[in-house]
Amino acid sequence: MKNSKIYLIFIFCIVVCTYSCKNNTKNYDTSYLYTFDEFKKVGFPVNDSSFGYVDYDNFDYAYIDSIETLIVYHMPGKLSFYDINKGEKYHEIKGFLGHLETLESFKYINKDSIILICKTSNWNRENDILPVNELAKIYLVNYEGQKLKDYIFDIDELINYNKDSISISKIFPFTTNLRVNMIGNKIFLLAHTAGQSVLGGKEYNEPVICCYDLETEELMVSNSIHHPYLKEEVFYPGSYNSIQNCATSKGFPVMRFFYSSDVFEWDYKNDKAIKHNVKSRLLDTIMAFPDQYCHHENLDGCYDIVLYNSYQKLYYFGFWLSSRLSGDNSISTCIVTDENFNFITEIIKPRIFEHSVFYNEDAVVCWTLNDSIFVSYSKMQKTNISFEKQIDSIKNVIKTNKDSYKKQIEKYLKGETKNSLINYLKTNKEVKDSNYCVFTVFAQSGCPSCREYPLKIINENIPIFNLVPLYLLITGENNNMVNKELSGMQLKELKNILLDTVGIVNNLPFQTSIKNPRLTIVKNNKVVLDSIYGNFDIETKLLPTLFENLGLKVILEEKFLSIK
Repeated sequence: MKNSKIYLIFIFCIVVCTYSCKNNTKNYDTSYLYTFDEFKKVGFPVNDSSFGYVDYDNFDYAYIDSIETLIVYHMPGKLSFYDINKGEKYHEIKGFLGHLETLESFKYINKDSIILICKTSNWNRENDILPVNELAKIYLVNYEGQKLKDYIFDIDELINYNKDSISISKIFPFTTNLRVNMIGNKIFLLAHTAGQSVLGGKEYNEPVICCYDLETEELMVSNSIHHPYLKEEVFYPGSYNSIQNCATSKGFPVMRFFYSSDVFEWDYKNDKAIKHNVKSRLLDTIMAFPDQYCHHENLDGCYDIVLYNSYQKLYYFGFWLSSRLSGDNSISTCIVTDENFNFITEIIKPRIFEHSVFYNEDAVVCWTLNDSIFVSYSKMQKTNISFEKQIDSIKNVIKTNKDSYKKQIEKYLKGETKNSLINYLKTNKEVKDSNYCVFTVFAQSGCPSCREYPLKIINENIPIFNLVPLYLLITGENNNMVNKELSGMQLKELKNILLDTVGIVNNLPFQTSIKNPRLTIVKNNKVVLDSIYGNFDIETKLLPTLFENLGLKVILEEKFLSIK
């Protein structure tokens, strides 16, 4: 009899648990697409002489004394409190940063508790050199801007204090991804190893997340979560923000690595990783690169922002698809799951998502435009569009574009020379010269000033450059990117302009992770130099090399070029 009761209780528990899991998703019909429908938008000009630059990623939303408030960070050091309904600022906090400090992120808890996460650079003012290190700081301030508590991390002390933690010296400076991930008195911070230039080639064992307890002032470093699935000959570009994280209803932070469909809960109390799979329906696998010369623009897709709506107990996971595969420059999605990571839907092209916070059931997002602030409110709504048909339609487009792209790339990899760029030029652009220079600009990519300065020199000397074998190649993912870049150049009179409007050159393999200007020099149909130049090498290396190989000399007193 006793065993029968135990058995019945056991069965009852299973039924309750099963019902509870289903109950989380019962209000959603997975047969249809969902959207974020905007039901309200507020915009107001900022009449503030000290308006400056607003970091629209760095904002918070709260009700303060019954006032619906948007708190924004005005760089370099001011928090402004706006009454959203009246469209006016009613309070500000300034002067909370010290010399050389920068605010990474902040979180409003109440009038007595505002968390500021900052970095401080050790600047050698005597020799005017770049900072050699950065110290992390957390401040606790009140509504009046008074500093109530300083939490300053000294790296040497941390190394001594955390003798059992691995690679502790590599943790700082940390990064926050502009959202303070906080549960109770604990703040979860990403280590700076979250932003390596290249990931892979070996197992990554450096820590990527730590927990700081504001009450005990103790730091706990995770030894259980690292960059997953990296090994020899498997590389991913770390130039993209490699980790996203958010708080959860279970009191653990959730982390996502941009190249993996898995997400990880960090049970920091036991330093244990709990894995879940949250996958986009559009792409099976984000393929790795065969070597370390990779750039995030060459990825087929990428997992992005992680958000949690505690009011509806829903997760939102961002994903974007390469325009090379989608044929559209703005395909992104939002994967929605319940609190147990059960798939509910994937919203195509969510109108608002990345810069959202959640209050009640509404998604609230802030942005700035032309010295004005806008606040938008949206709800998740079901449409009458079939989910499977829409997903299959996009997947067909992806397959078609992928097959076409593969055929285009392969023929340039197997050309007459080992240099795929030269094969492209000889095949498509009918470059007949045997001695020439190619100046390649990656549209809307890399360092803007690195493109603008040499193009200014070319623009000022077009008659000279029309007499020498210079080819200006503009490459981009699509026609809009290329034409936007070209329209700002004022180079209509330049003779040899080559336009790659489908991104062939932009995606051909090349041994660098940056998309700065590229200079290729060909002598007797052989490549003698092919290089992309860093930010500090444009004037000192790229231009002198270009002039020399084109037989040009600079007449400094006249500030123009002539043929030698």
